[in-house]
Amino acid sequence: MQPIVVGARDRTSLRRAVDVRCQVVTEADFRLIGQEGTDLSPHGMFVRTDREVALGEVLIVTFRAPGTHQWVDAQAVVARRVWGRRTYDRQRGIGIRFTEMDQFSRIVLTASLRGYPPPVPGRSLRKDYASSIYRIAESTELELAA
Repeated sequence: MQPIVVGARDRTSLRRAVDVRCQVVTEADFRLIGQEGTDLSPHGMFVRTDREVALGEVLIVTFRAPGTHQWVDAQAVVARRVWGRRTYDRQRGIGIRFTEMDQFSRIVLTASLRGYPPPVPGRSLRKDYASSIYRIAESTELELAA
């Protein structure tokens, strides 16, 4: 039997618990935002920073794909800000989503992340209540039809 409450699946790809040295600057004025990235995926990463950065701000990111000498250059936007106020926040920083990256770099990055474990979740899995209600309605319809 399937569980009734469904977990939310917000991520497009699995994050990996790997730390990278990086350079993250704002596109507008090349202000340095951070030099340490973690929780890396082919679609984004978490950047440790104490700087104020607006949601949606465009960034330029440069780092080496883990375990390689291949440089990855990407454009990204700020998707999330973590201030460190919640008990499960491990550090302050920003979640960034890569918006532009050449295909070769994305392939190299994806391949280089294989074998790294996912990060340990800091909070419990969010619930997708709409999908849960849909699942309950489906099971009720099946019971009524029988």
